[in-house]
Amino acid sequence: MTGKKSKETYKKYSNFIYDDTSNLHRAITWSNAYYGDSSSVVQLYKATEKPVMIQNPEIVKFGGVIASCGCVYREYFYFNPYASTAIFRLNLHTHVSECLMKGELTQYHVYGNMIVVDDVIYCSPRTSDFITAYNLKSNEVSFIQIDTSITKDNRCYDKYAKFMCSYYLNGRIYLIPYTYPAIISFCPRTQELEYHADCCQAYIDDCKLIFVAACVSGSKIIAAGERKEIIIFDTETSKFETIPIPTSCTGFSSVASIDAHIWFSSYSDGTIIKYDTIYKNCTEYSVFPEGIIFCDAMFCLSQIVGDDLWLFANNTNINVSVNLESGKIIEQRRFEADPGSYFQHNFIYEAEGSIYTSSWNDDGVIVYDTDNGGYSKVTFNVESDIGKNFFVGDFIDSVLNSKNMPFKWEYKYGIQNNLCNLLSVIQHQSECSVQAIENYQSAGIKIFEFTKDMLKV
Repeated sequence: MTGKKSKETYKKYSNFIYDDTSNLHRAITWSNAYYGDSSSVVQLYKATEKPVMIQNPEIVKFGGVIASCGCVYREYFYFNPYASTAIFRLNLHTHVSECLMKGELTQYHVYGNMIVVDDVIYCSPRTSDFITAYNLKSNEVSFIQIDTSITKDNRCYDKYAKFMCSYYLNGRIYLIPYTYPAIISFCPRTQELEYHADCCQAYIDDCKLIFVAACVSGSKIIAAGERKEIIIFDTETSKFETIPIPTSCTGFSSVASIDAHIWFSSYSDGTIIKYDTIYKNCTEYSVFPEGIIFCDAMFCLSQIVGDDLWLFANNTNINVSVNLESGKIIEQRRFEADPGSYFQHNFIYEAEGSIYTSSWNDDGVIVYDTDNGGYSKVTFNVESDIGKNFFVGDFIDSVLNSKNMPFKWEYKYGIQNNLCNLLSVIQHQSECSVQAIENYQSAGIKIFEFTKDMLKV
């Protein structure tokens, strides 16, 4: 429908008001929600604390859910929907999903990843201050609080990026940090927490992220970041050593280990680096598929399966695999580089020759067949009535872009939504008009403070 026809349609029906005046403040004040294109009005409207959604006419049904993290256990794929505290599971045979733990809609990644130990799902905190434990047998949930007081001297600490991943080794769960100034080990049996800050101290003021990537080698954890050295943490002795890597690159964005070799991707240009731990030398591979986007942190997640190293796009547009013997780099999946596209993968989980993952360009979970190549997509049939699975506040501080993703990474409630859900929320806001006027009276101050913050005045 053309713009002219749209105007005539709006004018035709009595339940529409077509406002063609220049006084946008009146429309902002008396309307209940904003649905339309991204513009400067969005920022003004957000100050009223009323719902905002960036339009996408193609999304009619429920927009789908992106898994923030997940793991495979028996016949289920367990996952946490992005920007929520909820826990769901997907039956890998029937592809039917269900909510196990109703959760709040919040902002960003609540959990870093999840693992299962003795029928209990443990979710490592990313924005949360707790390790969340969900018992699959009793359906009970518990929360183990971590110490946040030790972060006060870390000027690069980011409360929204505490930990990136966790591993279960020697009877303990180890949380590997992004910006939290310690590796935490947690005993599921005794609920005891231990803090290993000594291996992080040298990097607290060095750069924003203490570690960017990690992997397991036997009983040891290898952690890498934006520097030409790695940390090897021995979970049996709780001691660590620093290993310099003889390479010209300035740091690493992914790491994987097999036998006597450690594989990295360069943080600056994605170059694949094989480090021989016996001879202490490096071999580099940089012949990438044509059309790949070169940038910082091209890959942040990698997994060795069989004879290949798989690397998943972070800021680049192609997933690749690297043959461990020849170093040949093969394209596994190419993403369309539309304006505004974002290719970050949230997690990877390997099980029986398949790699489970999710990316910002996909709903649901993507399963890669590492034996035969190719991939399949499984969407989550989550109820379109968000209230059945999530706790939603009276006034949603919500801005979503045309792909139903969080708009510009700064607003709450990034769970995928659609226009019907937005209307449903509005209908339950019985005091919306009154609250809108009260909010509008202070909107100018909020906009002023927001502008000052953006300009760092």
